[in-house]
Amino acid sequence: MNDEDVKKLAAEIIRQTEEKQHSFRIDPQEHYDAHQRLDRILKVYETAQSTAVRTIIGLFVVGGLFVAAVGAGWINFK
Repeated sequence: MNDEDVKKLAAEIIRQTEEKQHSFRIDPQEHYDAHQRLDRILKVYETAQSTAVRTIIGLFVVGGLFVAAVGAGWINFK
């Protein structure tokens, strides 16, 4: 294969790719914007997950203190 054959082959591959898969092509800016939206969604999820974990741990601590106070006799249920 010489250089001219390679150029013809490359041109044909490009032509067929554009012809057959045109519906699958994504605008680069649209693709970038989609990734930005996904990044924001993931950050919100991570923040919510972190908040939920902190809340659950806080409830365990408060519950443990309550059980300790009842066990020590500081809180009476009479």
